[in-house]
Amino acid sequence: MSNRNLQALYKKTGGFIKGICHPNNNIALLKEAGIEWVRRDVPFPFDTDGKLSQHYLDFKKSSRMFDANGISNICITPYPFMFIQAGIDVTTREGLAQVTEICAFLAEDFKDIKICWQATNEMHIQGFRAPLNVIQAKDFLVASIKGIKQGNPSAAVGHNSLNDEWLSLCMQIEEETGGCDYIGLDLYDGKWSSGGPDTYCEKIDHYYSILQKPIILMEFGFASKGDMMEDPEAEAVACLKTLGFDSIENAISDLDSLIDMLPERIADRVKACAPEDRLNCVMSSMPHILKKWPVKNDIPHTEEGQAAFFAQLLPLLMENKHLGGAVIFCMSDSTHCFYCGESDCPCETGWSLIRNDGSKKPAYDVVKKVFTQK
Repeated sequence: MSNRNLQALYKKTGGFIKGICHPNNNIALLKEAGIEWVRRDVPFPFDTDGKLSQHYLDFKKSSRMFDANGISNICITPYPFMFIQAGIDVTTREGLAQVTEICAFLAEDFKDIKICWQATNEMHIQGFRAPLNVIQAKDFLVASIKGIKQGNPSAAVGHNSLNDEWLSLCMQIEEETGGCDYIGLDLYDGKWSSGGPDTYCEKIDHYYSILQKPIILMEFGFASKGDMMEDPEAEAVACLKTLGFDSIENAISDLDSLIDMLPERIADRVKACAPEDRLNCVMSSMPHILKKWPVKNDIPHTEEGQAAFFAQLLPLLMENKHLGGAVIFCMSDSTHCFYCGESDCPCETGWSLIRNDGSKKPAYDVVKKVFTQK
């Protein structure tokens, strides 16, 4: 069964996806490391006057540049807030029909190059689905997938909103769309969640056994900087006390006041979420506030630790019979955390294979060794 499912996916992708998120445009560096796919967000295609935006046209041009150089594109369709900013109410039947129409346009517009489509991004995470609730996010995913299928039935399509809490919703998405070519899984075991290299294949096999669809790791990696929390709850309480709260329970009981005391950029992200999502968004923001990883493990967040992580994990992934691709997060370090905006926050600044000055980290050579082996 698994071989047949993978072969059906490979007819569309050409084989196992060796990819990277947020690439730079250095084709030589990508190819040297054996990277064959780049994963990026597609901008909302239209300006307020209905014409194609320059941002979209630039993205389209760069996508064709990658394709012309033998590197294929994983394209992520626009997020809910992008449609909302364009005046489309994605909580209504009419708005969802527009989502389908626009995603169909995107798929049709990119029909002449090899694409693997990902319908929006991580709807199981509060901040990415904001301001939608869980059910609205599921409906948005369905509308996006239907559009891609309409626009280019021969392209691979799936989504990466999979975790234990979303299993039943993923099954609903499969039923309501007629089925995806793959299910995307974003795993950060040992960083954002417990586990490590030895737990990845366990989860891949577990989700395959339930969904019976090839899994693509659409995001995974290991940050090369940052300390780990010794006691997450105690450190969270200590932080809350500096804000005037005696306990987590006390802070939760006055959630609006707590949100107002958070750093402005984080507070704005929390307030953008659906009301029922705001508490979870506050809690998931604590690593950014404390500037530490919430999970303690045996692999240090150093460049050497990052290389050791990939050396342990990548060979296991390449041998997994249920896995259709592995997309590393990411290519180049960031100077500031995209979430909180701080330069000294490790949460989104040290994931890459390439340092800010363009030099290679040890992990680059590990990825190169595995991705280029015959």
